[in-house]
Amino acid sequence: MTTQFYTDITTRLQTLSWYTYFKLFNNQFESMEEQQEQTFPNLSIFMEFLEPVDVSSVGGGVQYYDAVVRFHLYLISYELEDLDMFTYKQELHAKLQGFYPTDCSRMNRIAESPDQNHNGYMVWKLDYQVRIPDETGSMYKNVVDAAPVTLDLTIQLIIDNEVIRTGKFPE
Repeated sequence: MTTQFYTDITTRLQTLSWYTYFKLFNNQFESMEEQQEQTFPNLSIFMEFLEPVDVSSVGGGVQYYDAVVRFHLYLISYELEDLDMFTYKQELHAKLQGFYPTDCSRMNRIAESPDQNHNGYMVWKLDYQVRIPDETGSMYKNVVDAAPVTLDLTIQLIIDNEVIRTGKFPE
């Protein structure tokens, strides 16, 4: 979507005390099962944009993505107690719910589900709705403001009309 959105999410997730790993989702879990090798640490977070992502134009070349963003929380189940899994999932939600990435709408959770079809690990999926601006095509992107104009207001204004100058009408 946009680099600013990704950067904002990364910065936000780094405030989690247990944060270790964050990447875009690229079906890592399927490839991990095929290789039978764990390639990322416990409590990894992956971000996925669910398709299709609707795009609307608002004028001047600016567009908005109306996106559903899914966060996959990877948990090695044999290393954690059941309550720990809920705790990590709730802490992740607390960081994302209501968060306003730069120029975006407020992030709002719309769904979540555990994915337990794996051997030795669990993936908790949290879906958030958010509107993300894209100004890369903006016609105002390279516009430079004009230099300020300085006015010389030191001249003496002479009003030779008595009524205008005093505000009094002749009697």
